[in-house]
Amino acid sequence: MVGGRACPCPHMKNFFGFGLPSTLLPYYLSTCLLSTFLPFYLSTCLHSSARTLVSSGNRAYNSEKYDIALENYQRAQSKKPVSCEIPFNLGNVYYKTGNYEEALKNYEKATYSKNLKLQEKAYYNMGNSLLRLQKLPEAIQLYKKALELKPNDNDAKFNLEFVQRKMKEKNDENSKQEQQKKDQINDEKKENKKDNSEKKEE
Repeated sequence: MVGGRACPCPHMKNFFGFGLPSTLLPYYLSTCLLSTFLPFYLSTCLHSSARTLVSSGNRAYNSEKYDIALENYQRAQSKKPVSCEIPFNLGNVYYKTGNYEEALKNYEKATYSKNLKLQEKAYYNMGNSLLRLQKLPEAIQLYKKALELKPNDNDAKFNLEFVQRKMKEKNDENSKQEQQKKDQINDEKKENKKDNSEKKEE
């Protein structure tokens, strides 16, 4: 059974607007290339018409004809609505076309699969979708879920550590700004006290 995952930055110099350090960029891009995602193939127990539609969708997807892939996956889903593999494939199409909210909804459905491999990939791809939406705390939780199912997933480890660093940087910057505001308020209070004191002396 073939499966894959959404790679968050196939052709980007900056990572979701945060700016990936140049020292990390080559390593991160190499892990992205390793995690290029493929559609998840359906088990043979599904109705033959659904399998045919998914196969057609997979061919279109691999040819980057995402509109055709979407149509085939949706038709397959109507024939097999309880499938967890089809939502995963739909999630990949939505992810590739930049519709990360819809990708999230479909990946979440895939997490109910009894197939742990599919579950892990769905959690990982949910993490990537949340990262695209710059929802960093939520992305961290999903990468952790993926690692619970597959502790040796190096891609999930890397992304988790990366997001945790960005969260720390963001929190440090917020703390710095808050301190600057407090310092400015204190300076203004001191200046006002000085002005009042000078007026009394006059």
